[in-house]
Amino acid sequence: MQDAPIVVGIDGSSDSRQALQWAVDFARRYNIALRAMTVWDTPPTYGRVTYAAPGSSHSQSEARAMLADVVRAVVGDEASVSQRIEQGDPGPVLVHEAADAEFLVVGTRDRNTSFARRLVGSVSMYCIEQASCPVVLCGRERGRARI
Repeated sequence: MQDAPIVVGIDGSSDSRQALQWAVDFARRYNIALRAMTVWDTPPTYGRVTYAAPGSSHSQSEARAMLADVVRAVVGDEASVSQRIEQGDPGPVLVHEAADAEFLVVGTRDRNTSFARRLVGSVSMYCIEQASCPVVLCGRERGRARI
């Protein structure tokens, strides 16, 4: 097994599930360790209004449960996938986590307004721009990964 793992960002979306499936297949084929990663944070609050992204985790326990559920659903109970959660901003945390990685794999979930960011999503764009390893994008093209 190679020393550098594949790191996969999981947010519970269908694109992140697709990213995990791609990473599992690649890791098995080339005997590479796999680390599934979820980043959680408390949503910003302005006065009495809280702005939370749909489907996002806002506590450590929610993030841990979501990650375990996604890994179990995609890979099954017998798979050897390291699972890790961290609190913070997803882009910077994933890039930091992938500093020693063979690849960083993320989905292309879109939630922002600029044209380029709508195509790949803000976290994906951040990872592409900042990661020191290759970044694999999964989603939007029905199972096709882009490096």
